[in-house]
Amino acid sequence: MITVFLSCSKKDNQLPTDAVYSYWTVNSDTIAYSNIVVNSAPILTELRVISLPLSESGLSFAFQMGSLPHSGTYKVDYVGSGPKMCNVYVDYNGATYNVDPMYNTTTIKVSTLSNGKGKYALEPTWFYRDLVPSDSILVEGVIVEP
Repeated sequence: MITVFLSCSKKDNQLPTDAVYSYWTVNSDTIAYSNIVVNSAPILTELRVISLPLSESGLSFAFQMGSLPHSGTYKVDYVGSGPKMCNVYVDYNGATYNVDPMYNTTTIKVSTLSNGKGKYALEPTWFYRDLVPSDSILVEGVIVEP
């Protein structure tokens, strides 16, 4: 008689880097999404935003161009603008967090999936709470265009 033992272990909450779904991770807590919002800002016709919204938390990438890009690398900022920049907005548990503009070198990497939709990847980046610089969160995420 042959007995086979299978070992099961709890997987960590790391998601594959080739994900074709959207998710974001805050301090090792991962949230997967199917509710992706793509819109333009009502005031600025050249601003395109793709978001993972929740009532008190969310992640948004905003590009200052006529349509969402499907390739390239964009510097993360929250106040600047330009063709190679991406404004990133993070709301977490009702608080707003931003990158440090003085020391930030983070980028958003944009690629095109086989179905022609854009994939927007934020590498792990420290964000700091407005007016409370001692409150920081580590954020990473992937948003896939619906």
